[in-house]
Amino acid sequence: MEALNRKPDLSPRRSMMLDEQTRIEEIGMTVREQRRIACDKHLSDEDKGLCVIAAKILVNGQRIVFDDLMDCFTTEELEKITAFLFPDKAEDGEKKA
Repeated sequence: MEALNRKPDLSPRRSMMLDEQTRIEEIGMTVREQRRIACDKHLSDEDKGLCVIAAKILVNGQRIVFDDLMDCFTTEELEKITAFLFPDKAEDGEKKA
């Protein structure tokens, strides 16, 4: 059999300025990467969610990992990034509050 001759589009889809010096871009993520994170038994559900967030963004054009996300952003900044990536979830949370 012949393999598919295609690559998924993982380029930036949209962006936001977190502050004057920090540009956050949403990028695509492969199913293999999503599955790797979801099946990692060493991670709690919260850590899995944070790993997905880290995998779905570029910060000033650079890919980041879980540790970067945890060490380089405040709780308020992480909430803004999460609301940017998942606007439907942010709206649901506001309606319930």
